[in-house]
Order: sequence, then C-alpha cells, then structure tokens
Amino acid sequence: MDAPGRISPDGGGLPPAHPARAPYRDPAAADAYARDRFARRSGPATDRREREVLAAVLARAGLRPGDRVLDCPAGAGRLSGLLGGRGLAVFSAEPSGPMRAHAAAALAAAGLPRRVAGADALALPFRDRSFDLVLCHRLAHHLEAAEERRALLRSLAAASRRWVLVSWFDAVSLQHLRRVLRRPFRPSRRHAVTRGTLLRDAAAAGLRPVALRALRPRVSELTFALLERVG
Repeated sequence: MDAPGRISPDGGGLPPAHPARAPYRDPAAADAYARDRFARRSGPATDRREREVLAAVLARAGLRPGDRVLDCPAGAGRLSGLLGGRGLAVFSAEPSGPMRAHAAAALAAAGLPRRVAGADALALPFRDRSFDLVLCHRLAHHLEAAEERRALLRSLAAASRRWVLVSWFDAVSLQHLRRVLRRPFRPSRRHAVTRGTLLRDAAAAGLRPVALRALRPRVSELTFALLERVG
C-alpha cells in the first residue's frame, strides 16, 4: 500500500521543519532522543501512561483493521507498535532525516511496512482526506504563535477523512502552574493554552471535539483531544 499523494521521500521542496524540531536533524541528537527520552527517570512511567490514554481515546474513534493512520511528526516511531498492533495501516511523516531512520526501524521492529515520508506537520503534502485518522503527538506545545497552532490544525484536518487526534499542554493544570511558579521570569520552550483556546482553534479548522483526556486529570499538562472533521 503506497502513501497517498505525491511526496518527496527526503523532504525536498517541503517547508522547513519548525525550529523546535531542528536539533534532531543532527544524527547524534536523534540517536540520544530515541535511546534516552523515555528510558530514564520518569520516562518509562510517562510512556506507559501515554500509551494507555492513547489506546482509550483511539477506541472512541472506532477504527477498523486496515484503516489508514498518519503519525506526524513520528519522531523516533515510539507509537508505531501501538497503532500497528490494532491492525491499522500506519504511515509516518517526519521532517528530520535521522529521526525518520529511527521511525522506519521502529516500524520494521513492529513487523510493519516502512512507510515513512519526509514532511512537516504544519504543511502536509498529502491529498485531501487521505487518512482515516491523523495523530499529532507532542508538537502543539512547541508552537508559541496562535497562527502556527491554527495552521497545524488546518493541515491535520485537511489530511484526515474524519478523525484528528492531537495532544497539547493544558494551561489549567497543576503541572503548568508549578512550572510557571518555578520559573516566573524565564521564557519557556513549552507553550500551554486553555481547553477553550484549543477548541476554538479546532473549530476554525473545521473540527469538533469528541473526547478530551489528560494524562492525569487536573494534574498533567499533556492532554489529548479526539476531534472529528465537520462536513
């Protein structure tokens, strides 16, 4: 099964990756991320919680085996096994070449075809309605400007036939309050917004909320929104 639309396998001609992704163009940084990001300190517990919540939210979408799912940005392919284990046809999009190599290896390790494209989530090059669900995990909180966030949601919505599953950092959470109080005058690389703001941006992109779920209710910043394309 080929990836929908015309894409460049090396990302040529596509918009440059967001600055938050730039460090992972370096092979050493990509290797360190794939090896260590969810393997040390609280990483394993976070990984387990994320998989549990994602599985629960995915169940709400009622996807069937063979449905097409796009994981973007795929990073090192950490969630490929979760998606492929449900019998879904998994495609990955990732702007960083070294990270794409890890994503391809993760797909292969899960017994899945290596369908990995060089693409940026803010400007996906696929045809309209190419996938049954588009997953965008751990990117939105790196976007400071409201227009970037809206561009992301428009791009995700355009590529989806029905569902968009996106994570973001909720500004109304204990974790966010702690972070603000701990470093009140230091600019943050992580940008939280309220649920109301996220849902207004989603509505502007033609998406309506079906399910909202935090990693840990009222505690964790990281929150998932299952959104359905309208019309």
